[in-house]
Amino acid sequence: ELTPRAIALSEPVTTLLDDARTIVAPTAFDPSTASAKFSIATADHMALLLMPTLISRLAKLAPGIDLVIPASSGDNVDLITQGSADIAIGVYDDLPARFHKRTLYEEDFVCVVRRDHPVIHSKLTLKNYISLSHLAVIITGQGNNSVDIALKQRGLTRRVAMKIPHFLVAPMIVAKSNLILSLPRKL
Repeated sequence: ELTPRAIALSEPVTTLLDDARTIVAPTAFDPSTASAKFSIATADHMALLLMPTLISRLAKLAPGIDLVIPASSGDNVDLITQGSADIAIGVYDDLPARFHKRTLYEEDFVCVVRRDHPVIHSKLTLKNYISLSHLAVIITGQGNNSVDIALKQRGLTRRVAMKIPHFLVAPMIVAKSNLILSLPRKL
C-alpha cells in the first residue's frame, strides 16, 4: 500500500521519467527535412576533392543542410576544440582520446616538375630526388610534412627551398621554377 508521500510523488516522478526517456531516446533523423549548418575544417585540396560531390549529394538528399569551410588556423583539430568546426578532414596521426577518426581513403604521392625540367630526361631516383630543391606544402606553416618525416625515418633530408600552406597554389609555383613538388596523387 502506498504511503501518502508516495502518492504525492507518483505524478511528478512519472513526469520526470517520461522527460528523461525523451532526452535519452534517439530522435528520428530525416535528412530530407533537416535544417542545420555544419562547419568542416579541411585543407584546400581536400575541399577540392570532396566538397563538390558532398554538396551535390546534400542538395538531393538533405537540401536544408548548409556547409561552412572555415579558414584554416593551422591545426584543424584546434578548430573543433574551440567550437569553430564540427568535423575536420585531413591526416591526423595523434589525436586526443576524446576524438574519433576514420579513414576515408588511402593516398599516395607523386612528384610534379615543370614541363621542361632537367629531371624529366632521366629516371628519378631517391638520390636524385633528395638532391633537388623542393616546394613543400605544410598546412600549419610550421614543421615538416609527411615526405620529410618519411625521409627522416631513412636517415635522409631534402632541401626545402619554399614552404607554403596551400596545395592548390603549389603546382603554379612549380610550373615557373626548378622546384619539385610531392603531392597527393588524387590532386
